Amino acid sequence: MKNFAQSLLDLWKQLGLNQRVSLVVAALAVAGGLIGVVLWSQRPDMQLLYARMGEKDAAAVISYLQSQNIPHQVSAGGTSVMVPSDKVYKLRMDLASKGLPSGDGVGFEIFDKGQFGLSDFVQRTNYLRAVQGELARTISQLAGVRSARIMIVQPENRLLLTEQGVKSTASVFVDVGGGRLEVEQVNAIRHLVANAVQGLSPDQVAVIDNRGRTLSEELKQDPTLGSASSQMRYRAQVEDYLSKKVETMLATVIGPGNAVVRVSAEIETEATTLTSEKYDPEGQVVRTQTQTDDTTNSSEARAAGGAAGVSANVPEKSAGNADNSRSRRSARS
Repeated sequence: MKNFAQSLLDLWKQLGLNQRVSLVVAALAVAGGLIGVVLWSQRPDMQLLYARMGEKDAAAVISYLQSQNIPHQVSAGGTSVMVPSDKVYKLRMDLASKGLPSGDGVGFEIFDKGQFGLSDFVQRTNYLRAVQGELARTISQLAGVRSARIMIVQPENRLLLTEQGVKSTASVFVDVGGGRLEVEQVNAIRHLVANAVQGLSPDQVAVIDNRGRTLSEELKQDPTLGSASSQMRYRAQVEDYLSKKVETMLATVIGPGNAVVRVSAEIETEATTLTSEKYDPEGQVVRTQTQTDDTTNSSEARAAGGAAGVSANVPEKSAGNADNSRSRRSARS
């Protein structure tokens, strides 16, 4: 061992200044690498707990993790929280028991607690808040939607209404980031909100994205144009069907990809309503029938002349003439 140490010392003395510095730096780098590997191996495996949370929910979740001394990482601008993978599911159940995350708005859980003595106005306001919160949560589940907010306006429930033309309206704000919703998705949002609110039609629902674009303006039905948008879509479908059908026929002759077909179709959209009343003399039937029967019976007896007395007034002993008359009348119609 002493010989080995002496040989290393002799080797060190033989090295120049630059070689000694390089050797020291390399030794420090190797030691630092070993220390980093050891620390990395001891680092817990982090997994996503919740993502796309609002500021209020993120603050509540982080506060709970800090109170429990659970290591965590915050990313995506504070909207995502990472925790050790072996604690993800337990933390989710613990947070769910505390109502976290609650989402951007309150839902029907607002009625879980008994509240007595509230006025009818407060009850209707809470119900409206619950509907808005549930709709916002549902719309947030759509692909491409980060978050949503719903504002519903309903006419006041008054006994005497001065304005009969007041209708319910709704506004939907969706955060789509840098993307854009498809027409089918916007139309689905309109019908979802309209069917959840009494007296609300899809044309009264405005959908706006985070860039300030009104996505529902093109989907409104103009009463002066009728169903023009649906007619245009039907025409486009017919033209696309016919062009593909002709293109497949030409592809078998001149080869695939060698033909381009464009079709312009004219759709007859006029409609006629015909109303007629038909009377058939041969097909007459009895509609009403009345039948009346009258029967009358009368009888008259005349006693014969004779001596007055008891014997003359006894029926068995009396003799005389009798007149009988009988009549009957029948009427049918």
